[in-house]
Amino acid sequence: FSDHRAYFSLAPAAAVAAFVLFSLPVVLMLNQFEIWTVFWLPAIVLPPVAVWFIMHVFGAMQYDMEHRNHLLDEYTRREKVLARFPEVNPNPIYKISKRGEIVYVNPAATEFLENAQISKDEIESVLPVNYLELSEKSLVRHEPLDVEFVFGEKVFRYLIRPFIEDQTVLFAGNDIT
Repeated sequence: FSDHRAYFSLAPAAAVAAFVLFSLPVVLMLNQFEIWTVFWLPAIVLPPVAVWFIMHVFGAMQYDMEHRNHLLDEYTRREKVLARFPEVNPNPIYKISKRGEIVYVNPAATEFLENAQISKDEIESVLPVNYLELSEKSLVRHEPLDVEFVFGEKVFRYLIRPFIEDQTVLFAGNDIT
């Protein structure tokens, strides 16, 4: 079935079918031989209850798969939206590896570097002098840091956010001059 509700709605009919196919012949046999005891009760009750239970288990599994796929789609959509955030952010953003390599520079940072006539090799000059130490500290503590840095006539406030998964640190700058 493609929908979990089909399992739930079919469970009573399946239980009746199990009673007719399995339990009823046992009841008829017991009547014919007149050997009624309490011990035969599970043979009569168990098949329809088991079928009803199994149908609900399959329905619950189908429900889980449907909603898991929906949640994964929603997560993927949100991840794509969030992945665009550094690209459209009007503030400079630099992603730095644990070894101090500049891994990513967003368009706003590229524009700032061009306006300040700073080459890609000199990006460190727009970061705090101790940016490697701050990166290490943020990664070790697993928490963001907030630091201010003066560059020429401008004052930048950097939010330093660690990404533990890939051992990088995001320096999100904001001109607070």
